[in-house]
Amino acid sequence: MKLNLRWLILTLAMGVVTMVIWVAQAELSLGSRATVFIGGPQDWINSQPLSWDRLRGKVVLVDFWEYTCVNCIRTFPYLRAWYKRYRPYGFEIIGIHTPEFKFDESRDLVVTAVRREKLDWPILNDPERRNWEAYHEHYWPSKYIFDQEGRLVAQHAGEGRYQETELLIQKLLHRTHPDAKFSKLLPAVRPGDREGAVCRIATPELYANPNYGFLEGLPAGWTTSKVAFLTDRRPHEESKIYAHGSFIPGSQSLQHGRTTNDLRDYVLIRYRASEVNVVLHPPTGRDYRVYAWLDNKPIPASSWGDDIRYDNRGSYLAVAAPRMYNAIRGAYGDHELKLSSDSPEFDLYSYTFNGCDQK
Repeated sequence: MKLNLRWLILTLAMGVVTMVIWVAQAELSLGSRATVFIGGPQDWINSQPLSWDRLRGKVVLVDFWEYTCVNCIRTFPYLRAWYKRYRPYGFEIIGIHTPEFKFDESRDLVVTAVRREKLDWPILNDPERRNWEAYHEHYWPSKYIFDQEGRLVAQHAGEGRYQETELLIQKLLHRTHPDAKFSKLLPAVRPGDREGAVCRIATPELYANPNYGFLEGLPAGWTTSKVAFLTDRRPHEESKIYAHGSFIPGSQSLQHGRTTNDLRDYVLIRYRASEVNVVLHPPTGRDYRVYAWLDNKPIPASSWGDDIRYDNRGSYLAVAAPRMYNAIRGAYGDHELKLSSDSPEFDLYSYTFNGCDQK
């Protein structure tokens, strides 16, 4: 979490509906009017520019998201289902894409992500974070629900609370469609979302940017954007990033510093989780492979993430675009994950983890 969260009990004046949801401590207060959308025609995807005057009479969910953010990606199945179910009754989603990294400021890359994730609703690209700042935001994802008069009725930071949110959407839509017969609430789409799912403590997010302090083995006198030789320091601790070989510590990432004929240079972490994701980038647009070892062996099929492939050298991630790649999905445990590439395109930004059931 990048925000402290608190519990808020909402009692809604539309029959008495009492809900408990996670609410971020932000300055946009419940009952306040929606903040104007900031951006020109070139900033909108899937839609012409929208205003709150044009949205009057609709229930609107404003979703702050970022396309490398695993927490955002996990909410997409629910958003897609709600949009299909409730759009005919006057429900609208406005996605506001706010970049975390420099590369995902690109509108073209946001469009690619929108197509890849099948996000059919209007998207406002916010590369300068003007909408983000107007909402006093600090966290991805963050969802705001506005009623038909454009008043804020709920805010939800992070994942979860899907059935409560859908119930709220139905209650609001019943104001203008009192006779509507809605489907049963959407069931959990992932094992970790199910009632009673076991979720254990997982390693927190790690950034390869050396300024965050997670990266070990930097030589004395290292300089940002200059090639340095890093040394793997043992023993390995959880929540640290260990690199060995030629790398370029950047302002946001750690990039391999040379072409090799083997996989001698690597980045390694020790973690506790059932799922591991990595954000990777091809700086000049050339495809490359990142080979991955779990506890010094090729990743077994029981722990393959969605993006793992296999060849005669072992398990690997095929990097063709800047995005999040799912490397590990399996049983919870304490493991070491090593990533290596012979390409200087290997550019590592961050790791994210999940401790919930995967099956």
